[in-house]
Amino acid sequence: MHVSPLLTVIALAATAHSRLIMYLPLNETSGTQATDYSGNNRHGRYVNGPSLQGPNGVRLDGVDDYIQLPNDLMRNQYSISASIEVNIRSEQSNYYFIFGIGNTGSNGDGNGYIFVTGDPELRAAITLNSYDNEAEIRTNGPLQRNVWKTITFVIESAAGRIGLWQDGVYLSGRTNNDNIIAPGAIGTGATQANYIGRSTYRNDKYLAGSVRNFRLWDHALSTNEAQALGPPQIGPQPGDTSVEDRVTLALIMLSVPGLDNVRGNINLPTTSNGVQISWASSDPDIIDTRGVVNRPFDEDVVVELKARASFNGASGERSFFAVVRMVGA
Repeated sequence: MHVSPLLTVIALAATAHSRLIMYLPLNETSGTQATDYSGNNRHGRYVNGPSLQGPNGVRLDGVDDYIQLPNDLMRNQYSISASIEVNIRSEQSNYYFIFGIGNTGSNGDGNGYIFVTGDPELRAAITLNSYDNEAEIRTNGPLQRNVWKTITFVIESAAGRIGLWQDGVYLSGRTNNDNIIAPGAIGTGATQANYIGRSTYRNDKYLAGSVRNFRLWDHALSTNEAQALGPPQIGPQPGDTSVEDRVTLALIMLSVPGLDNVRGNINLPTTSNGVQISWASSDPDIIDTRGVVNRPFDEDVVVELKARASFNGASGERSFFAVVRMVGA
């Protein structure tokens, strides 16, 4: 008996994962910290008590709760990519941001930002100051309600290019637009209105929906990397009791922090959700199955670590990618 193929597509491409500015799975069940798993300690903060639903993400009420992100996330960045899984509920009204990173002026309006919204059409933009100078991408209609979607926004200022992706499919883009600026130019790198579920415009609505797996990279994702961010994989709900569900949840909940910047031994869990976990390594001379690391001398090495969960005849696998830094780096 085996788990469905959804388990094989949980992992990100290693090249993208290794250059994360931040990664918030948003899979907490309690507390106020949205833990950053990029290894950069850029933790977010849950504000006004959103509902924390573990692998089902964070449910935002559309009234006043949101996720506060750290300041200055885009400092010194010439290109950037952001991706999030979102499920917008029927009651959402305009105008709102799914996420926004930037500043709010003294008049309450956004004053330099990037953002993605789902209405009145799926739209993404960047601006150095106000909406009048937005370099934007508009699609033909709103983001579908009551279903999980993966939205990815790519900004490459040197090439004068922005692109928008949904479930790994390229939707639209713009090139050679004078308003496509380096994200790090916003606020000369200083940004304080950095939110998930809240707009940089104070009079806008809050997000009525659920979010999870927010990622921010320090580069423009390649086509292959953006395509890898496909449809969200909807697993079983907490409390499901079949052996397949136990294994699936165990793999979803499994976490190995800091894999984008490995400089010492790592902890490879042997259990998750009460399920036994075993490990295989693509390069045991660099990382063995106990998590013992031997750093290379000539260049960084990417190692695939494959977790295998087994429980009462059911089994499944999930891959993690570790970037082991060379000695002296």
